[in-house]
Amino acid sequence: MVNKSLSETELLKFGTIGNLSQKAEALLNEQKSNWELLQANFIGLRKVRTKLFTLDNFNVKVQFNPTRITSTAAKVDAKSIAERKCFLCLENLPAPQKGILYKNDYIILCNPFPIFEQHLTIPNINHIPQNIEKHFLDMLDLTFDLKDNFLCFITVQSVELLHRIIFIFKLELKIWFQLKAITKT
Repeated sequence: MVNKSLSETELLKFGTIGNLSQKAEALLNEQKSNWELLQANFIGLRKVRTKLFTLDNFNVKVQFNPTRITSTAAKVDAKSIAERKCFLCLENLPAPQKGILYKNDYIILCNPFPIFEQHLTIPNINHIPQNIEKHFLDMLDLTFDLKDNFLCFITVQSVELLHRIIFIFKLELKIWFQLKAITKT
């Protein structure tokens, strides 16, 4: 397996590393310093234009981010996906891209096409479908571990999947809190 993880010694040069949230911030600092594409696209966030809409007492903020065009315009049909290397697999990551190993199954990476000032991507280190259902408790743990400085969310490709995730969230969140209570005693 390709080693793309930064050590704590390497991370310490870029910030405090007392918890995972701080390590992730140090990772962002390291990657912005050492990866030109990431640095350029984070600078590109300055060009983002936003507009706020109010709909029935509900605010919606829309973002136009021209540096995301490479990512958002990518072909996602089955043939195009089959013809390109998986950009989440460790062996296919750009040379300067590094991350933080999480639970020995995931790697926390900086997203090279960010929509936020702190934008991470957390794929499984194995080439498997990125299916939230089988990894939901790990993602809840990750959300808890990053809570000091990050907001975690998931993107989905279909409404059907979104409904499934919402259902699983309601069910598994209760289980997760019960498991956390048991492990603390």
